[in-house]
Amino acid sequence: MKQPKKLRTALDILATAPEMVGYFPNNSLVLIPLTYGHGRACIRVDLPANEGVSPTEYAVKVVEQLQQLRDTSSVIICLFSENPIIDDRAPFSLHMATLMAYIDFYGVRVKWALCCAGNGWMSYNGEERGTLRDLDRAIPNTVASSFEEFAQIPVVDAAARRALRKAMREGAGIKALDGPEVLMAWETLLDGSTSSSEELLVRARASVAVGLRDPLMTGCILANAVYGSEASLDLERVWSALLNDGDQYIDSIISERIETEPIDLERTANGAVILRTIIGTLSPGTDRSTALAALSWLEWARGSSSLASYYAHEALDGSEDIPLARIVYAMSENSITPGWIREVGATGGFTEDDFDLLLEATE
Repeated sequence: MKQPKKLRTALDILATAPEMVGYFPNNSLVLIPLTYGHGRACIRVDLPANEGVSPTEYAVKVVEQLQQLRDTSSVIICLFSENPIIDDRAPFSLHMATLMAYIDFYGVRVKWALCCAGNGWMSYNGEERGTLRDLDRAIPNTVASSFEEFAQIPVVDAAARRALRKAMREGAGIKALDGPEVLMAWETLLDGSTSSSEELLVRARASVAVGLRDPLMTGCILANAVYGSEASLDLERVWSALLNDGDQYIDSIISERIETEPIDLERTANGAVILRTIIGTLSPGTDRSTALAALSWLEWARGSSSLASYYAHEALDGSEDIPLARIVYAMSENSITPGWIREVGATGGFTEDDFDLLLEATE
């Protein structure tokens, strides 16, 4: 486990919120739920279009999301707005006051309520304030400056795109439709071994790209990405049996398991990197859209609803006939999160060993 990060000051918190989100969350509300002072999760919600929007309606929307993490005992709230602080009044003060009242009503304590505005930062109780220059210095350089920068998938050079197209044409596509073949290719990419030649990696990406054309194979790849090789093989065996029964409906999403069992976050993140590489190598078209749909599901599975919605929308822009993208887009837009996130709560599934390490770190 990484060394726990201690948040001692308001500036620490305002610098950590963008780090947790992955980018500077302008015009956003970021909540950091805590269970007895510890937490691993964050929730980002768009700010209202303007301060004339009903504070009550907005508070209800935010609290509904916070309540999904049922073990939350306290929360830190950070508001990021381009609007300025005027006469010691932070932007969206009425919305924040209403939200804090609703959160308190549901038995959750607000530890901090902070605002980063267009001309500085301050706490909503007016006790602390500072400059944007100080905040800029505190935010790590690795944090993207905007959501667009954070979500962007770099396009690789033309030579790499030609090599992938050639590999997809010259036999990789036929073999990739064989389940074990495409899963072996996926495992090769996940392994990330420096001993793998570029030619082997290109063939593996081609196999995965073509495998994603098949919804059932896509389900196997995603199961492998979030739970490992045994999960994908089990899924493949079940579907092979069901395919022999024409009356059976086959759901290509591992919907039941992800409702209760935490995913392997590190493996899932590596899978997302692989798909981003494949997408950056594919030319616009159906293959790129199906890969974007798979990426959107992975992002949804690990709780990144903004990225999930973005990639699903991009997939549908390329091809409207992708059911997986439609499903992910609907879930993301309706704030439906995987059940495993609700199960593990604000601490992200801490084990007893994790808490021992935390206690050691604070001694």
